[in-house]
Amino acid sequence: SCRIFELFEIDSLRTNDSYVSDYSFLLLPIAKSYEGILKRVLVEKGVISESKLLENPSVNVGAYLNPVGNEKIFNLLKDKARDKAIPHVIYSTYQECRNQILHYDQYRDNRITSFEDAKFYRRRILDAIDKAYQTFR
Repeated sequence: SCRIFELFEIDSLRTNDSYVSDYSFLLLPIAKSYEGILKRVLVEKGVISESKLLENPSVNVGAYLNPVGNEKIFNLLKDKARDKAIPHVIYSTYQECRNQILHYDQYRDNRITSFEDAKFYRRRILDAIDKAYQTFR
């Protein structure tokens, strides 16, 4: 398990529910960190080069992690039989808990409307980080 979990304890940040309509702000640091951790894992596994990330820091991590039609991500698994669902977990968490939180969509209400929902998304991200470290490192 990684020590990053300690950095993202949001229980102490509980706010007055009557004044908050979107709890996404509680997840922004961990969602951004999740992307950085995934980039580090991709560099360590040789999927993307450090120089490419320096050249283009906004490289689309999701394109490298999307397990649909992407055998490369499965070839990185330590135990291909046991861990075959992990790329799907990591990618869906990236899409749902990072992209939807960091990107505004005027046609879809993607607010995190309760503190409990924010805690749920936080747990998903931390679980995916743990799975990424255990599976790919």
